[in-house]
Amino acid sequence: WRGRNAYEHCLLLQVPITERLKYVGETDLLRARSTGEDALGINQYLIWDYNDLLAFGARVEWFKGDSETAFNYDRKIGIGPQNLLPPGSHSYYEATFGVNIRPHANFTLRPEIRYDWAPFADYDETIFGIDMICTF
Repeated sequence: WRGRNAYEHCLLLQVPITERLKYVGETDLLRARSTGEDALGINQYLIWDYNDLLAFGARVEWFKGDSETAFNYDRKIGIGPQNLLPPGSHSYYEATFGVNIRPHANFTLRPEIRYDWAPFADYDETIFGIDMICTF
């Protein structure tokens, strides 16, 4: 649905630094020649398993997209076609710090603090979120 002559990849690398600390790197690339859409994302994670109950994590993300790819981000921060999106590509950044709490093997609670910013739009926002994962 993104157009013809498109290419997309997601590469993920996980490296144990110590027995408890691991690094995860991810890149995402999307190119659709028929629409001119072009996007690139780079994510970096550090995860420290404190014990079987707790793990602490940090993530930093850079996303660069053009007016096609970045539309949802631009709408979130109040710019876009209706608000005269500047031409060209735009960079968005995100940093997340959180904890995984595993009181049971099938249940994980994940509170986090997330900071989003986009310098080209003079935008920044801090968000607190929480989710849970139940496996069965």
